This record gives sequence, structure tokens and C-alpha cells, in this order.
Amino acid sequence: MPFDVKKPTKPQINEDALRSFAAGADEHSTEPAVSAAAVPVQEGKPTESILFRCTRATMDEFNFVYDNTNVKSKQKLLDSIILPELRRRAEAIRAKS
Repeated sequence: MPFDVKKPTKPQINEDALRSFAAGADEHSTEPAVSAAAVPVQEGKPTESILFRCTRATMDEFNFVYDNTNVKSKQKLLDSIILPELRRRAEAIRAKS
């Protein structure tokens, strides 16, 4: 069953929109995207997840620490390491505002 293959075509460019976009590239802001008051820290059951990629050596080190630390789970170990630093950095950013 034959089918037609269309040759790719270049999209039409709106010159005014392109100039407006390029002009905005030079405008920088250090303002947080969301105000600090709009992001409350909520404790409770974790419902979000992220993918953490690391080298084999890093994973081996993590497992070593886990095996030699009195924690209930790897999640709790990561929480005890990452959350305090994350909160410290967030507070530093809020203090700059």
C-alpha cells in the first residue's frame, strides 16, 4: 500500500514576534518565580517522586552509609540528608528577597 511522503517545509516566521522574543532575551530577573509566602513547607506523607541518577560509586557509598546507619529506610536516610540542606538553601533565597 503506497503512501505519500511530503517534503518538509520551513514554517512561516513572524518577524515582529521574533524581534520581541529576542528583545526579551536580554531582560533578566533575579526575582523568585513564586513568592516565598506562596510555598509553605508541608509535612506529611510523601506523594511526589523524583528520579535521582548517580554513578555506581555513589550508589555503593549510599548503600554503605545505609548499611552502617540506624535508619528505617533508604527514603528516611535521604530525607535526613537532603531536606535540611534544601530548607537551608530555600531560606537563604527567601532572605535575599
